[in-house]
Amino acid sequence: MKHIFLSLITIHFLMSTLPVYSQQKKSDKYQLALTYEQQGDFRNAARLFQELYSDHPEQLVYFQGVARSLTALQRYQELMPLIEIELGKRQTIDVLCLASMTAKKSSQNQKSQQYFDIALNSVDRLNNDFEIDNSIRLIAQSQSDIGSFTNAINAYTKGRVMLQGIKHAYADELSMLYVQIGNVDLGIKEITNLFKQQQQYGIIQGRIAALLIKSEAESIINAELSTLAKQDFAFAKVYVWFLREIKKYD
Repeated sequence: MKHIFLSLITIHFLMSTLPVYSQQKKSDKYQLALTYEQQGDFRNAARLFQELYSDHPEQLVYFQGVARSLTALQRYQELMPLIEIELGKRQTIDVLCLASMTAKKSSQNQKSQQYFDIALNSVDRLNNDFEIDNSIRLIAQSQSDIGSFTNAINAYTKGRVMLQGIKHAYADELSMLYVQIGNVDLGIKEITNLFKQQQQYGIIQGRIAALLIKSEAESIINAELSTLAKQDFAFAKVYVWFLREIKKYD
């Protein structure tokens, strides 16, 4: 249920990036579909949104409704062909992300990966840092929501390269992902990068503690923190906490 909820959040985020025709006069059927959706009656919402989309396939708001309601119902195989129709009209990053997510949930892993690759390559065409950052976050979050953590890491890593003016870009997100997959070497580096930005002791302690479940973590983290502790008093405090945590503080 948690994964369904997270996916719905991402779907709403994806759909919010689409152009909305604010001047469009919405029909009674559309308003009823929205009411069903707000009440959690996704079956009736999906039925109405699909009727509207079938009659007016050019209206993006109807496609948005179809995507949200069918995702809530976990009817991914039914949604996938509709997304592919949309991709035939416009191959934008938001729809590619939705395609990758839905393909993965339809057990079409190869197709999911293909859509992810196209979405990530599409970032190269963007012209400013704001668009790049938004797109990288969108792609990475959509991959995280379907458990494709390596893809999410690759997206953030590419974003860091493209946004070289932002020091330690995405350290927060990368540190959580490396903790998630148990990569101690890269995890502790991103955790310390994040601490250099924010100096939040609770965050660094919590994430180091999460890494310590790996058998090799203690020596790797000790080496990183002992070096940094010699250069920065804030890290010295973290190092003292760490030594106490592993019962090696005299």
